[in-house]
Order: sequence, then C-alpha cells, then structure tokens
Amino acid sequence: MGWLAGILAFGSWFLSKKVIMWVVVWFTFGGVVSSLVAWWISIIILKIPTFRKKGRIRKLLIKEKLFRKKGKWEEALEICQDVVCKLREKKEFFSEQSVAKVFIAKGNCLRKLDRLQEAIVAYDEVIREFGTIEKLPLRESVMEALVGKGDCLVKVIEEESSLRTFHEREEALEAYDEVIRRCGNAKELSLREQVARAFIGKGNILPRKEEALAAYDEVIRRYGNAKELSLREQVARAFIGKGNILPRKEEALAAYDEVIRRYGNAKELSLREQVARALLEKGGVLGKLARWEEALAVYDEVICWFGEKPEYQFRKVVVMALFNKGISLSKLGRWEDALTDYDHIIGKFENAQEPFISDYVIRSRKTLVVMLGEKGASFGKEGRWGDALTVYNEVIRRCGEAKEVSLRKRAAKALFNKGVSLSKLGRWEEALTAYNDIIDKLGGVKESSLFQSESLFFQIVIKSLINKDTLIQRHNLSKNDIYENVLIWLAIWLHKNFPLHGEENLGSPEGKSYEEVSLWLEKRFPQCLPQDSQKLSSLEKVVLVYNWIFFIFNLKVSSSLQDYVKELSETQGFLL
Repeated sequence: MGWLAGILAFGSWFLSKKVIMWVVVWFTFGGVVSSLVAWWISIIILKIPTFRKKGRIRKLLIKEKLFRKKGKWEEALEICQDVVCKLREKKEFFSEQSVAKVFIAKGNCLRKLDRLQEAIVAYDEVIREFGTIEKLPLRESVMEALVGKGDCLVKVIEEESSLRTFHEREEALEAYDEVIRRCGNAKELSLREQVARAFIGKGNILPRKEEALAAYDEVIRRYGNAKELSLREQVARAFIGKGNILPRKEEALAAYDEVIRRYGNAKELSLREQVARALLEKGGVLGKLARWEEALAVYDEVICWFGEKPEYQFRKVVVMALFNKGISLSKLGRWEDALTDYDHIIGKFENAQEPFISDYVIRSRKTLVVMLGEKGASFGKEGRWGDALTVYNEVIRRCGEAKEVSLRKRAAKALFNKGVSLSKLGRWEEALTAYNDIIDKLGGVKESSLFQSESLFFQIVIKSLINKDTLIQRHNLSKNDIYENVLIWLAIWLHKNFPLHGEENLGSPEGKSYEEVSLWLEKRFPQCLPQDSQKLSSLEKVVLVYNWIFFIFNLKVSSSLQDYVKELSETQGFLL
C-alpha cells in the first residue's frame, strides 16, 4: 500500500502542484520509507522523456559546435533553429541558461552568415528575457548577447554609408557601454572577457582615432599581464586593432610584432589564430611601404606555420597569405612564381565548401588570367609575339568556357590579342580564324543585354571585324564569313536586336550588298550619317554608327573608335 500511496501522491502533486495532497495520502496509506522510494521512482519514470529530449538537444549542440569550428555556418544555424523549436515546445523542462545559450549560438551563426538583422533579433531576445536577472550564468549570457549585438551593428556600419549609420553607431556604443558599466569591476573571468570584448568593439567603431586607441590601450592596461587564455586572446586582438589604426606605419608594425613576440610560441589555437592575423596585417603594411621582399617573407612564415592545419580559421588565413604572396611576387617581377602561387591556391582549395575560401579561389582564377594578360601585353610591347601568343592561348584554355562575365571578358580579349599576335607573325589565315571565332561567339548571337552592361564585348566584336576586313584587303584573303564588312554586320545586328516601328518598310539588311546596306542605314539613321555620307570611307561610317549605338545605350567607352582606326594604318591591329 505504501508504494501505491507514494505513486498516487506524486501523481496528484504533479498534476495539481499541491504538496498537501502527498502528505494526506502518506498519512492515510503508507510508511515513510516506502512512500519516499515510490516518490523518487515516479519522478524518474515521469522525467525519462525529458531526459531523452535533453540528451538529444545536447547531441545536437555538440554537432552544431563542430560545424562552427569548420566554418559551416549554414549547417550550424540549421541545428540551432531545430533546437529552438524543441525548446519552445517544452520550455519549462529546460533551464533559463540553456535557453539563453541556444539563442546566443543562433545569433553567432547568423552574424557569421552576415544575416545581421536576424542575429540582432536573436541577441535581443536574450537581453529582453534575462536582462534584469543577476544570476551569474544569465549575466554572462546577457553580456555576451550585448557584445554580439554591438558587433553586428559594427558590421552594419562597415557595409553602409556613413550618412545612414548614425543610429547604429549610437546603439552599438550603448550596448558596449552597458557591458562596461555593469561588469567593469567584475572578478569573474567570463565577465572580464566580455568587458574586454566591449572595449575592443568600441575601438572598432569610435570615429576619432584618439578615442579608439584609448579603448584598445584600456584592454592592454587592464589585462595585459593576465594569464587566462580568453583574456590573452583579447589583448592580442587589442594590439591588432591598435595596429590597424595607428597613423605611422612603423608604429603599426611594432604593434603587430608585439603580438608575435608575446604569443608566437603559444600552443592554444585561439592565440595561434591571432598570431596569424598579426602576420597577415604586418605583410599588408609592408606591402603598402613597397617592402615586397619583407612582405613575402612574412607570408611564407604564415604558410609555413599554418599551411597544414585543418581548422577553418587557419585555412582561411593560409588562403589569404597565398593570395597576398602572389601579389608580392608580381610586384617583384617574378611572374612565373606568382602564377604558380595562384595555381597552388586553385589546386589546394578548389573543392573547399566554405564560402570565404571558395571566393578566394575565384579571385585567384581572375587574378591569374589578369596577370597572364599583362604578361602577354608586355611581350607584345617588346615585339616577342611568339611568347605573347603562348600566353594568350593559355588564357583561352583557362577561361574560354567560363560562365562568369569577368572571365568571359578576359577570354575575349585574349582571343582578340591572339589574332593580333598571329598577324604580327605573318600567320594571316590563323589570325582570320581567331577574329571569326570572336564574331561567331559574340557577334552572331543576340548579345544586346551583355553589350549594354559590358561595352568591352561590343568593342571587341567591332575591332575584330575591322581587323578581319583589313587583313582581307591587305593580303587578298578569301572571304569565308557571312558578314562582308563591318557596316553590314552593324546593320544586321541592329535590325535583329533593336527593330524600330516602321522599319518593316525598309526590309532586312541581311543579304544586301554593301551599297544597299549603306542606303538602308542612311534611311534608318539620318541623324547618324551626314548628307555627304557617300564621300565617307567605310571605316568612317562605322565610327559614326558605332558612336550612335553607344549614345543609345548611354555607355561610356574608354577610347574612341577614331583613335583605333588611326592606329590601324601603322600597326594592323591594336592590343586591348
């Protein structure tokens, strides 16, 4: 009877919250020991679903932490969202501290994904729910939420114009100052860490350099001799922030060197990460001072120290160091080494899933083909047309089938310059083929929207047609293309892409002779061609139509076609 009494008593208490019921049943049916044992067994049985739910949530949070360490913020956020839903279902089963930590983790993931307004909402939920509670674990969470909110607002300011960010700046400073006001004299390590973060946040956002330097110096003054890892990390961050705004480059280098001196031999990952950041910043300052050899040595040091580390924060640092190393090599005229360096980035990180790293792979591809183009142009200026041709073929091989507009532009320029190089080498038939390739790829399809956004494509087609026509006239080459000259192509292209009302009376210029197309253009564009247009050469007519098209598009061209035509008489082509 005692067992039954205990179970019935617990059930009545659990449902009605009246402890008196347990006392009544105990006095009626059972003894002390049997009732207490039944009581605790009942608690365990009824709490099993809660324990299971908490266990699943703990596993999810462990998985979320692993994703965050690898920089997989989307996956980490998805887990946080799942945990938030589970907490809201049975919020009474979980401690306030657990709820706060989950929302902070969600805010941190959103901040890393640059979904700043959503992150601020997550932090605000912690501040609103627990902001007035003085229990230490919740104070820690609230302070972390305030600092996280401030950091988000700093990012908003960095991304927006200064005219639109006064409110955000004030709100961020209020968040940081609230942390310093409430916890500035705290003894607890976790609160001291948030105070240090708040000072650093202020340093990042204060408009006057003197005030910002004072904020960084306060962190160094307060915690410079601290032994705790989290505070040492904040001191390193303060030195780096200070170096970033010091007006004199030598002082900035000294700040970065202080981080390297203090923490260069540290084994903790968080401190190693700050050392890597300091080295990167130091290399950047040396580059601004044109001390390229020293900058190169710094980047090599980063790669040597962190090149094989699998953690995301070090992979990120290494890809940046490799990229900047390529710039330093190019500035030293070591083109081949620079190209090898960018190839190394592409090969090492081509399959990286992290957006930041994959972005650097794309940038490396673009920089590589830009360097190749510059190398080809330098060979052309030296009259080394064979070497230039090899370089342009390499550019075409690398980005001839690319979908990105920037790489398509490089491929089109390389193909055009390939034609020029072949002409200079006397390989006229091959040059004609190169120009025909451009016309087929860009001129024979509807590319009006592309021409309107990127005028370079239009210029390349026009110049290719002019060069092709020049080759044919000078070397009596056979005409094997559907366009007999530039003017005919322009008329056909305009008719297909920009038909005017009433133009049907003129018919199509396709299939007409040169004289018929000239007449067609004069009737359609009387404002473009002068009355004595018959006295103009075909190239002069092209110039007029060409400029009229750009007037319609309202495009800004880098150089006029007249200058290009003038160059033709002497060079038979012009490198883009």
